[in-house]
Amino acid sequence: MRTWHLAFNRLDDLPEILLQGREREFMTWLFRAKSARPWTITPDLAECVRVNAAPGATRAALSYQRHMLGPEGIAHSRARAERKLAMPILAFGAEAGGGTTLPDTMALIAEDVRGGLFAGCGHYVAEEAPRAVAEQIIRFMGK
Repeated sequence: MRTWHLAFNRLDDLPEILLQGREREFMTWLFRAKSARPWTITPDLAECVRVNAAPGATRAALSYQRHMLGPEGIAHSRARAERKLAMPILAFGAEAGGGTTLPDTMALIAEDVRGGLFAGCGHYVAEEAPRAVAEQIIRFMGK
């Protein structure tokens, strides 16, 4: 259930056809379904809808996943992973989102991974726990 949208987003043209003119309904559903604290996103919904309803916005947003999860993007990611990143990496997962997938994945390709798991958060960690995210970034940056 958590990642059904990855396959949907890769379909040619269908997501654009189905979402055009329904951005508010889709984003309202998406924020409720993929967040643990959906009330934290409500103030931003109007701006998200405005931006995503702009001509070409949906196609542009989906193009990232279409490329990165397509054969060329996967080959590029594999090539980059042949040499581990030397710089420190901050990676957090969300308890009610992807879990530890991001930190675990980053540990495969980086020598120094810091971070962990945000408890009680869904996919939208920055919106659901902005203070905790800011504190972690500040700590990581050594300020």
